[in-house]
Amino acid sequence: MIDWGEHHREWLERTIGATLEPTAQFLANSEPYGVVGFERYTGDDVEVHVAGERGFLTRRFLRALAHYAFNDLGCARVTGRVPEFRPASLDVGLRLGFRHEGTLRRAHKGADFHILGMLREECRWLPQDRP
Repeated sequence: MIDWGEHHREWLERTIGATLEPTAQFLANSEPYGVVGFERYTGDDVEVHVAGERGFLTRRFLRALAHYAFNDLGCARVTGRVPEFRPASLDVGLRLGFRHEGTLRRAHKGADFHILGMLREECRWLPQDRP
């Protein structure tokens, strides 16, 4: 089940250890539980924050996330920031199709942030007949 809802904010913020901007939007998968937050929308880009139980990133959920970012919001790209002390999260991002684009040194709790990006045309979670 895919569920939109503001009530997911507190859980995601607590899990990732950061406060998201007031206009952030959330998409959640209920079983297994996971939440994706979208913020810093510029028209061309949106930043994503992801946390959840093992297995929550199902194909159906990934397609819904891609549809929202690239079709509903009309973004040309999606950006993610992964702290260096979460190597498993970096690995998941890269396996999902994100590319490492750079590093923000000492940007989060004294640790580096890896900047990941995915362009619309690189996204394998959109239908093949995408515009």
